Amino acid sequence: IKNQKKPLKQIGDGVDAKSMRVFKPPGVNDCVLTSRDFVFIKECIYGKPLKESKGSFIGRQKEGQEWLYDIVNNRHNGLDVDKIDYFARDSGRTIGSRGIDIKMIDDARVARGKCSRPDKCPTCKELGFPRLHYMVCYPKKRVEASMSFFQRRIKLHSSVYQHKKTNAAACMILDILCLADPFLRLQSKTGEKFPISRAANRSDFLVRLDDSVLSLIEQSTDERLEEARALCTRLRKHDLYKCALDKPLQPYDNGPFDLEGEDRQCDEFVWNMSEHEIQAGIIHELKVWEETSNPNLLEAKDFVVEKYCMHHGGKTANPLGRMRFFDEMNEKLFGPIQDLPVAEQ
Repeated sequence: IKNQKKPLKQIGDGVDAKSMRVFKPPGVNDCVLTSRDFVFIKECIYGKPLKESKGSFIGRQKEGQEWLYDIVNNRHNGLDVDKIDYFARDSGRTIGSRGIDIKMIDDARVARGKCSRPDKCPTCKELGFPRLHYMVCYPKKRVEASMSFFQRRIKLHSSVYQHKKTNAAACMILDILCLADPFLRLQSKTGEKFPISRAANRSDFLVRLDDSVLSLIEQSTDERLEEARALCTRLRKHDLYKCALDKPLQPYDNGPFDLEGEDRQCDEFVWNMSEHEIQAGIIHELKVWEETSNPNLLEAKDFVVEKYCMHHGGKTANPLGRMRFFDEMNEKLFGPIQDLPVAEQ
């Protein structure tokens, strides 16, 4: 969500159910976009109603159109085209296999299903019970394919997204950008100059934030960027930060480890701490056990603490429990939306 909010600011402004401002895309003669369409795009990316809309979808308000919100960011079960796209891309480039059986997408149909997350759904929270939603569902013969999708999810997190070398490279790039930010300026076509940290506030600067920024730093002759350039050199040579400790925790009852008593309480206590608190605690313990006058003691700038949680898509729950499946293809799935069958868990 943190990554989504800033780009969302670039897609129009304002949320007004009665607003009908009209925009005509350049070079397009047969269609227009209204301000409500821009809100719809935001809601699809965000995966839920915008904060300003007080719990109701604005972009597409008809009950029979709510399934459209399942396509980009599926609020019911997390199986959506965004994840399918980058799972397929990353699987092909890292472990050499496709992300999902494409036949599963061909068999997807709109049906009615009982809300899988009534505690998160604005409508069901207001009603006090889970109601039927129009949602994207799958035939029961695709249960195994659905399971494979969520298994692929945790495999990619384990071997790619949360791999120690991936995290080390990400931390180095972050340090490079932080070192360069006070001195490096990006310039627009109009001559305006902005630091990297403020580029996300302007769409013309945002689209320029790619790997070429690192090249700009490397090729700069500014003496103030010397430390950032040295870190770029380390990154190019794959001289990455080293992982000092990878400690698995189990703060929940149904985790993979058989922990009881003090061990479980310790894991829960650490997990509930912020990364800053964990870092401060490590520094404090070092000062207790080492001589306070030791000049080689670690400081906060010398190491990074990162917490991450890997799961199949439902945290401690089985993500398949949030999906809805219908028995078989029949004519009702192709009839009027008010006559669509009810899919089951």
